[in-house]
Amino acid sequence: MMMMNKQSSDDQSLQNFLLGLLVGLLSGGLLALLLSPQSGEENRKTAKRFVEEMPDVVKDEWENPYSKTSDFINKQRFKLESSWASIRKALQADRIAKAKQKEEDALDASLKDATPPDSPSADDENQEASV
Repeated sequence: MMMMNKQSSDDQSLQNFLLGLLVGLLSGGLLALLLSPQSGEENRKTAKRFVEEMPDVVKDEWENPYSKTSDFINKQRFKLESSWASIRKALQADRIAKAKQKEEDALDASLKDATPPDSPSADDENQEASV
């Protein structure tokens, strides 16, 4: 008994939703027609064209319902792959820059350590000048 009440409540909710959707669509369409900057004749032509094209659109969607979905997925995949390529390039450039910096730092350190022992250092020259 409890289950039947829940099911009828769900059915009633669905019916209320669909009724509200229908009323909203009709009132929105009516307002669009009333507030349209086009004349009544132009609106009728547009509506007639829409109604005439609708069977073809429905037929195309019925025959290939996933065409728009697959197009969307393919576009998103392309964007994602392009983004990943950009990220990989940036990471590679960062690695190269860090490796160059490391080489330069190592070269600078080796040049500092490679001062010849015969040449006087700056401290020795300062001591001689003060004597």
